[in-house]
Amino acid sequence: MPNVGDVGILGTGAPPEFRRLPAIVSKVSTSHCTVVVLDEERRVGIGECWPAFCDLTIESQTLRLGTRVVVEGMQGMQTRRLNGLIGVVSSHPREGHPVFIRKSDAEHPKLVVCILFDSAQAAGRRSALIEPRFLAPHGVAVEHMSSSLACLKECLAVCSRETVASVTAPAEGFGEHCADAVADSLDRIGAGAGVSSTSPDCSRDRGGSSSSSSSSSTSCSGSSCRSQCPQTACEQSSDCSSNSKQVAGVMSEAKQESAQLREKLTSRRGTLLQDRTMTAVAEQKRISSAQHLAGVTSKDKQESAWRRAKLVSRRSVSWQGFAVIAAVGFCIAIAGVVLQRLPAPRDIAVALMMLGA
Repeated sequence: MPNVGDVGILGTGAPPEFRRLPAIVSKVSTSHCTVVVLDEERRVGIGECWPAFCDLTIESQTLRLGTRVVVEGMQGMQTRRLNGLIGVVSSHPREGHPVFIRKSDAEHPKLVVCILFDSAQAAGRRSALIEPRFLAPHGVAVEHMSSSLACLKECLAVCSRETVASVTAPAEGFGEHCADAVADSLDRIGAGAGVSSTSPDCSRDRGGSSSSSSSSSTSCSGSSCRSQCPQTACEQSSDCSSNSKQVAGVMSEAKQESAQLREKLTSRRGTLLQDRTMTAVAEQKRISSAQHLAGVTSKDKQESAWRRAKLVSRRSVSWQGFAVIAAVGFCIAIAGVVLQRLPAPRDIAVALMMLGA
């Protein structure tokens, strides 16, 4: 019976356009379930249907609620720190499980899963929405790491032998093969993948050495061969010792290169921090200069406005004086005209005398 979060392949009972396509279970009923049909890359949802339990073949239970997973393969600047962290598949508080996010420029919604991290301090957050392609089952990741460490241990144990008793002839290319196996194991462990392909080679070489040892002990058990076996054993011991020294030298050089790279990275970080500090100081200077220039400009604008208002006031006073002068002149002119039309004083006196008589 499928559960929410299981991914499977739709059978012949599904709609024709969705047959043989992957789908993720979003709801489960008594005899059927609700699934969201995914594309071939299993990244976006392209539809929804309701198949019966017999029409859905479960392929993966990694996204089932409560499953422990490991984050790996993220390459973003902000999300790279999540690689290697362990979390639990959980239901989103608002969107539930699974979650589909639709972007404005995307045709179909993208499938993401809410992961609740075991260490919120290491992740920098309590939970995150992550695509299923960046999630691996916790058990598979542990098995890969265990096999990688086991193979590396076997390679180092075989390559670090300094004495091999009663060996007639060393295995051809033994040291070079072990050095290559150790390097390959280190590379695979650094990449977070299993190295199960290396273990058989190492066991085969070790088996060859043990078989040679057994045959040598059988052939050299007599007293006639005792004078020859020590020399052969010493030659084998010196070869293994030289191979071990070569491997140790390679690892020492790798450590030195790593230390040099760390020093360069530290110096670059210091230079970057210094450049950021200088940039911040320059930005502060620019802001202060802009503020000072804005203050000077504001002061100049205020002085210009004050001068303009003063000039306007002067012009208004001049116009007022001109108006007063014009009014006085007009009054004088009218008074002159009136006086010209009035009779002379002598004529007025004669008129009064005549009226009195």
